[in-house]
Amino acid sequence: MSFLALGLRELFDTHIDLGDSAGRANVGLKAMTLVHSALAGGDSIDDADMLRAGATAAVLGHAVRAPSTLGTFLRSFTWGHARQLDKVAGLVLGRAWAAGAGPGDAPVTIDVDSTICETYGLAKQGGTKFTYTHVRGYHPLIAAVAGTGDIVHCRLRGGNANTTRGAAGFLTETFNRARTAGACGPLTLRADSGFYSGTVAAACRQAGVPFSITVKLNKAIHKAVAAIGDDEWTPIPYFIDGADVAETVYRPFGAKAPQVRLIVRRVKPTPGSQLELLVNYAYHPLITDRAGDTVELEAEHRRHAVIEDVIRDLKYGVGLNHLPSGRFAANTAWPGLNVIAHNLARWTSRLGLQETVIATDTLRRHHLHLPGRITRSARRYTLHLPIAIQDNPQEIALLREALTNFTNPPILVEHADRLSVALSYLAVRRFDAILLDLNLPDSAGLDTLARVQAQAPELPVVILTDLNAEPLAILAVQNGAQDYVLKGPYNGGAIYRSLCTAVERKRLMMDLNERIAGQESRRVSLFEEYQAGLLELTQSKAIISGELHLAAQAITETASHVLAVERASIWLFREDRSTIQLEDLYGASSCLHSAGAVLHADQFPSYLQALDREEHALAALDAHLDPRPRELLSSSLTPLGSGARLDALIRHRGKTVGVLCH
Repeated sequence: MSFLALGLRELFDTHIDLGDSAGRANVGLKAMTLVHSALAGGDSIDDADMLRAGATAAVLGHAVRAPSTLGTFLRSFTWGHARQLDKVAGLVLGRAWAAGAGPGDAPVTIDVDSTICETYGLAKQGGTKFTYTHVRGYHPLIAAVAGTGDIVHCRLRGGNANTTRGAAGFLTETFNRARTAGACGPLTLRADSGFYSGTVAAACRQAGVPFSITVKLNKAIHKAVAAIGDDEWTPIPYFIDGADVAETVYRPFGAKAPQVRLIVRRVKPTPGSQLELLVNYAYHPLITDRAGDTVELEAEHRRHAVIEDVIRDLKYGVGLNHLPSGRFAANTAWPGLNVIAHNLARWTSRLGLQETVIATDTLRRHHLHLPGRITRSARRYTLHLPIAIQDNPQEIALLREALTNFTNPPILVEHADRLSVALSYLAVRRFDAILLDLNLPDSAGLDTLARVQAQAPELPVVILTDLNAEPLAILAVQNGAQDYVLKGPYNGGAIYRSLCTAVERKRLMMDLNERIAGQESRRVSLFEEYQAGLLELTQSKAIISGELHLAAQAITETASHVLAVERASIWLFREDRSTIQLEDLYGASSCLHSAGAVLHADQFPSYLQALDREEHALAALDAHLDPRPRELLSSSLTPLGSGARLDALIRHRGKTVGVLCH
């Protein structure tokens, strides 16, 4: 999708007026620089400086502004100017859809969601408050078209904003923008439980847009679900066996609100999970005013999860994961520019590459940031990419011709007709991928692959194979090759995509191996740290002294340090088990010990019974919801601000005499 065809720079110049502010001049050039920076992988203002290298300005078709100028430009924005930029995003959406990227008369499903853009420090307006995920940041709203990933609307909000704050007005603007841009077919909204609100449903009804919204479980919903008969559940295909769907009617948002369909999916807990001990099914309800088959509507609503891919692409494909300024209005402009960059990438993949959805970082790697090296000879540029290890010169000629006809600049294929020659090349020269024939004059079978991998373990390998040797190629993929292609009439596009996929797959595999190695190293480090803590504890004078209160203090301090928790405490039962007394409580922040609190057994029967049932420890990821420690809410959990809880049993002669709490 061409910037010139959309007239993007002219839209910026026409519709954004920064008044007499310092950044008012050349609005179009500055905005285009930031959009191109996002497409090139920049996620900060300083990253735009890479566009000033060489003849990049000539390639982009406009002058590239310096990061300092771009910072002044963004800081010149107010909320009103951000709304002007929002209008530009809507206009360019309409132009692109009119050029063939739009849905036309087809039905359009709009997914809405919010996300957290984490910030660090206290210098960002609107980003210093804690979000619902307990980190500082912003909490923008995003509306995208399902299936294509086009973002219709985006609005930045402060981090402490509730999910539904401003959602009704945001959705009204979204529906109007989609229709103005050229969506002539029926619209449908999908949303998660954060948007379960009467104002959201009212906005949809006023706009004539059917909706399906995930419902938060509450007493009324539980009652409605309990009223569904066993014979009303319909089995559905699901990744866990035993999932069913049923439907009933429900009146949300008050007695005067219209009735809607309540569709419920029930799923058996994951085998072996703690949830399996507590319930027979987990329930996932949604409300909808749409017509249609229950099973189909429920399955379609589940596909709302695709908006997470759009959000991931906004954060890591372009630059929304980082809000660059300390001023809220400047940060409001930043998502607008990134949304435009994101949409341009989607339109390019859809119209230019005939692909429905390509992530922006994939588009950048495969078509903008091609791996390899470029050389120039006789005024002709050539991109050097793979090495082909193949003993048939005619096959190499066909391969080169196919790649030359498909790619521009052409991909240079280096040829080695012997494995020994290829290994010598790999030892002294740099390549980006390997096309490998497994049957060579000096090597055959999987041993060929093993020797190549030993020489160049970092390079992706694509196998060249005959149709009758395809099983061997499949074995090669199982042994570490990234892909295989059949010999014969070569399809340049297929080979090119196979090479690009192999490069990406190899990179992901190496990243995964590094993560696994890091996790294993961390596990070993933690184990060694635990051993050192236990060894230090066994040699502690407090333990050797035989004084109970000194030993308890040493144990709680060691437990707090080794487990990296704020508090650790030891509670001991009286002989008649009528009470359990706090022997020692250690606070890591204050480095203080306390003792003496007493809990009566008759006030906490479920907790004490749970301790008797457990063999080693009682673990609760959310102690406020887990029925076993929930009795301690008022006496311990809430006053101490505890969330998760781990209680290790203290036994003497096979009998539980106390508990070490974390």
